[in-house]
Amino acid sequence: YERYWRCSIDAHLIPKWPFDKFPKIERKLGTQMKATGEVMSIDRSFERALLKAIHSLEIDVLDLQLPGLSSSSKDQLIKQLLQQNDERLFILLELL
Repeated sequence: YERYWRCSIDAHLIPKWPFDKFPKIERKLGTQMKATGEVMSIDRSFERALLKAIHSLEIDVLDLQLPGLSSSSKDQLIKQLLQQNDERLFILLELL
């Protein structure tokens, strides 16, 4: 008798930028922008692994919503999405 066990694991790497330590600098990301580190998370589902990675960033976010984005209109969010900054993931999630 043979048993087959399928291991399904999702892993995420998210870069960490120092914008929390330097709040007055421009948040635009370019080709020369270097992250100060990264966080990694592993879990059995995509959603849980992503949430673990976001918690590990230590940016005072408890879920997939960034404070302040929920009051923005859809047009404002689309305009912000076109900018290259560290909040793009949260903007995309807010649009969903």
